[in-house]
Amino acid sequence: MTNPIQQKIPKNRLEQKSLYLYAFDSNAIQIAVFDGDKFLTTTVEVSDDNCGFKTLITVSKSSPEELSLNIQSKCENVNKTASSIGKTLKSVDVVKPFKENIVHKKAAESMPGCVVCSVPCAVTKAAWVELGMALRKDSKIQFMTQP
Repeated sequence: MTNPIQQKIPKNRLEQKSLYLYAFDSNAIQIAVFDGDKFLTTTVEVSDDNCGFKTLITVSKSSPEELSLNIQSKCENVNKTASSIGKTLKSVDVVKPFKENIVHKKAAESMPGCVVCSVPCAVTKAAWVELGMALRKDSKIQFMTQP
């Protein structure tokens, strides 16, 4: 991985936020939003009415190549997955396809009986938002038929 090239672009003169573009190679461009000298943080909450657990996921960009991850849950399986992933993710590991994606691989190993859990997808989406690869918009699963 080559050293990132930083180009400061003011996002809004009234705000203290700036947008930085990082070029790693000809195939990848990453975007980070800063508030002053700090990277902004993405936090999402997952509520699953199936099991009744809530999970709070916080992802922040600690460098162009790394993300900090914090997962808080009362679900034992989610906590096993969080422990196996660790507190730091390499950016390249969360943008890989499902079979190679570190989050989904660790979830498959740690929570094989919970294949419908939406926490791994939420972790991946929060990471993608931090990397500037997904919109900071809600995702929803809504059943159109009621029992």
